[in-house]
Amino acid sequence: ALPICQAAQALGNHPKGKEVLTALINALEKEQEPDVYVAIASSLGKLKNSQALKPLLKKLKELENGDRIARAAVVEALGNLNLSKEEIENSEKEENREERLLTVLINRWRNETMSNVQAAIENTLRNYYQTNSYEPIRKALKKYSKYTELNQKKPNSNENLDRKSTRL
Repeated sequence: ALPICQAAQALGNHPKGKEVLTALINALEKEQEPDVYVAIASSLGKLKNSQALKPLLKKLKELENGDRIARAAVVEALGNLNLSKEEIENSEKEENREERLLTVLINRWRNETMSNVQAAIENTLRNYYQTNSYEPIRKALKKYSKYTELNQKKPNSNENLDRKSTRL
């Protein structure tokens, strides 16, 4: 499995060609070894291509009771896709509930027993909220998060380091 993992990681660092994306998606759909699909999911996240959304959601569903490290890696890959607000909204309109990004992540978050997977889901949702300010994400974070702060911006050299964060 190690050579396959290394190959998947190398593909993730490859220029963003369609052949690479297609090869990784096909491998993710066929692969049964947790270590390998962790590497594949990570590589798909690095490519930041929204075409990986549905295959990653499908793999997350398959892993519902599977390897916790693999579940966390798939969630992190979903977070790395850098989806636009429009892509997230369109995902929520899918007829199949298993293809709705927020629906899947929020349900997984509510039902997840492993803290590392819960943390990965929360981080993914926070990143999407900070990027897109999509109201349903804010509501979910407010309802299910253990934290009360959102939109904490990283100060740059021109800003005061003591800036207060926005509260929900």
